[in-house]
Amino acid sequence: AANVKSISDLKSSKQRAIILVVLIILLLVIIFTTFIYRSLGIRKKQNKLIENQKAAIESSYKNLALLNTISNEITSSLNLVSVMELIYKNVSSLMNVSFFIISTYDEKENSVEIKYSVKYGKVVEEEFKTSILNPNSYIAKTIQSKKEIIILDEDTERKYFLEGPSILHGKEDVNTKSHIFIPLFIKDKVIGLFSVQSLNKQAYDTTQIEILRSLAPVIAVALSNAEAYHKLD
Repeated sequence: AANVKSISDLKSSKQRAIILVVLIILLLVIIFTTFIYRSLGIRKKQNKLIENQKAAIESSYKNLALLNTISNEITSSLNLVSVMELIYKNVSSLMNVSFFIISTYDEKENSVEIKYSVKYGKVVEEEFKTSILNPNSYIAKTIQSKKEIIILDEDTERKYFLEGPSILHGKEDVNTKSHIFIPLFIKDKVIGLFSVQSLNKQAYDTTQIEILRSLAPVIAVALSNAEAYHKLD
């Protein structure tokens, strides 16, 4: 009986040992599998990061090349109307433009006047002039503050800039939902602004906004040169 019990205990010990070994192997397999999956996950994230960086570099290069091309085209003319047409043509080729405006600032009269505007692809002939103190004009606010105004949802963001409905061309503005107003400077002096607007909310992304910011100095110089030439002509 003692021998039978001893054999039974031995078998139980062997079974426990086998179970323990199996558990250890399973644990090692789980640890190894987890390590492999994590390594693959990290590698995928690294590959994705590299792809994103590559895409960003390629996009930046394309944008620089495009800006250079646009800059050369805009500054190649000294005809004021031609310059404004070229600016619109190039900007509208890059993004959605329902409404486009170029305005000049008259420091003596403390007013801002729209010199060129395009609505739904057609030039708007009527001119609009307003004081920079107009509380319901984005144009006036931009000139007065000398800062850009970027609105991607007119319905919710207008209240932060205007006291009432936006006024343009002497009447209530068209129903554009996204607005970008960027002041134009020659040295530290504001000479006007240009504006891109869309009927759609969230119409402009970060890249497009950066392109417009980069174009602002070029547009300012082109307009200043063309206007100076126009006065001499």
